[in-house]
Amino acid sequence: MFFYFCMIVVAFTLICAAVFTVYKLCSRLVSGHGSVSFDPVLFVRGIFIFAPIVLIASGSFMLFYLMRHSSSSWLPLIVYIILYGTSWFILIPMDLTMEKKYSEKHTLLEEYNSKRNIVLSSGYFRDLYQHKDGNQQGEKSVWYYSSVEKNNVATGLAIDFGTASGKGVGSLYTFSDASLDLSQNEFSDPLIEKNVKMNSVVAYTVNFLRLTSIILRKAFFAGTLAWYAYLTMALALLSVAGVRHISKWRLVNLVAISFFSIAIIVINNLIYTDSIMNPVTNFMNNLLSGVPIKTANPFAVLFNLLTFLVLTIAGIIRDIHHRIEVAEEEIIEDL
Repeated sequence: MFFYFCMIVVAFTLICAAVFTVYKLCSRLVSGHGSVSFDPVLFVRGIFIFAPIVLIASGSFMLFYLMRHSSSSWLPLIVYIILYGTSWFILIPMDLTMEKKYSEKHTLLEEYNSKRNIVLSSGYFRDLYQHKDGNQQGEKSVWYYSSVEKNNVATGLAIDFGTASGKGVGSLYTFSDASLDLSQNEFSDPLIEKNVKMNSVVAYTVNFLRLTSIILRKAFFAGTLAWYAYLTMALALLSVAGVRHISKWRLVNLVAISFFSIAIIVINNLIYTDSIMNPVTNFMNNLLSGVPIKTANPFAVLFNLLTFLVLTIAGIIRDIHHRIEVAEEEIIEDL
């Protein structure tokens, strides 16, 4: 299982870092210009960003392995506990510490400056959305840059489909000396954004992973007590091993492992952020304010510990029964 664990962590971390790098490089592309060169700083940053997420998810992959390779021995389960515990208590803190040191040398200012050096190409129609009066969607206008200077000052023609410009709906007007600040948008060129931007499903998944990553980092750098409180989620995720033999059907077991793992992370994310669970979180935190150990989110600690106890007890009972079944099958095969 150790080789399987290493292979999963290394492979998925490198794949995620590569996808992250390609996506970020695409955000720098400009229509009519050549491709951008590979950025090793982005790739290394991607490794640091996704390594903790992959390590957290590695628990589920190891459970898939245990589910696939059933055994009457307790050794595989012990190895799983050691590897997953090592991920949370050693590898993730190591990654976050190294990431902080790396970020001190390669700040996000480099990425900001790289976008400032990008010059949009002329001769293309581009859809732009101007925000007005708090309108988050923005009002559409089409801009045609007849010329763009090296400092991204453009001259051209615009068609307004809204009222943001103040010239009336459907108005056609020329502009000159328009400063184009590309650093304010994720993509440098709207034409590239239309073809590369993530769809809603992928964007939701990425936002979920980003939120988990942000909460993880905040807990780690908030101090020892905050980090230990957050580590109770590791116990809850560790106890998901208790449902790996919940059914004789492997597909049901796979769904159960995935469901409980995702549910634990989602509930923790909701507790640690402003969400629909705020009334419950505030009530429980106030109720638990008298506990001896002071932490910002005692409700999260309580939820994780209760989840750990329930799934562990249920898992031990089911695991003993499953091992008896496996042992009986092995005896029958020997006969």
